[in-house]
Amino acid sequence: MTVTFFPAEPAAVTVLGASIHCPADPRQDRRRFRDYTAATAGLAEHHRFCTDPWCAGQAGYVVEYRSTDGEPRLNLASVHARTLLRALGLCTEIGADDLHPATMAGIAPSTPQDAEDALVGSLPAELMLGRVELALAAAPADAGVPATEHRDGAVIDFGRQAGWLQDRLAVLREVTLYARAHQRDVVWV
Repeated sequence: MTVTFFPAEPAAVTVLGASIHCPADPRQDRRRFRDYTAATAGLAEHHRFCTDPWCAGQAGYVVEYRSTDGEPRLNLASVHARTLLRALGLCTEIGADDLHPATMAGIAPSTPQDAEDALVGSLPAELMLGRVELALAAAPADAGVPATEHRDGAVIDFGRQAGWLQDRLAVLREVTLYARAHQRDVVWV
């Protein structure tokens, strides 16, 4: 599961058009349509424009282009999103009351319900910017975390590189500045 941080949708989103995509690489069907409905109708003729064996003219799907497509975003794995949310003070820490017997036996890591709930939320851009600036100023340099292996060599946690937290906070700062400039909240889902 991933979590994406982005500016909230504006009151009016303009549809710029649509196109058909499929597994063909490079893409063969390069037609542009005025909207989703026209592109959906164009799926019936996709086989005429795409001869890729993986697609066989049958695997196309419609992608709609919107005026918000170029806006900054930050997409993270849920494990890393929790780390970022903790640095921002938006995710509760795992405490003794959150441990389950299965975790104590070494079977699997546990995630408390509150940590799951923190993976969806929103804040006004000004409040988020304050939290980001505080985290950038207060957090020590991220030393990184090595990959962790459990049970028969299966990798459970791929870790993170040194400086990861500061890099992601800088990207989130850009998302937040954009949201503030456009008078929108910062949303994470």
